[in-house]
Amino acid sequence: TEFLNKSKIIHLLVFNLFEFFRFFCVCVCV
Repeated sequence: TEFLNKSKIIHLLVFNLFEFFRFFCVCVCV
């Protein structure tokens, strides 16, 4: 269960990072 939790957290971090990066790109482009 601990491994699953870590995996979920990592996935969430990566997804948030991607969203943030996309938002940043939009701001820079505009």
